[in-house]
Amino acid sequence: MPTLTILPHLFASEGLILTFKPGHRTLIDSTFYNHYCLGDTAEQISKTIDGLRAKGIAGVILSYAKEVTPAEATEGTEFGDIRTWLDGNMRGIGHARPGDYIALK
Repeated sequence: MPTLTILPHLFASEGLILTFKPGHRTLIDSTFYNHYCLGDTAEQISKTIDGLRAKGIAGVILSYAKEVTPAEATEGTEFGDIRTWLDGNMRGIGHARPGDYIALK
């Protein structure tokens, strides 16, 4: 995949270039995100899961991930971060059907 060759340059030593350049978000969305993520909303997630099942996929692995930049990770925000993680995982569990898996990290 040609986009893999430019990824080291996106994560240069001065921090995440992705944070500052909107065009890079489009690149990530069109490569990794659309391949590994089911969606941003409950409707998108359900539609993607239904599409996978229509193609014969018997089960999916559901996992919630939240990216936090170093600037966002401040002392005293741990409880809010844990609550966000818990709420996201509970919403993911709500999408699970027999044969699916829930991945916790």
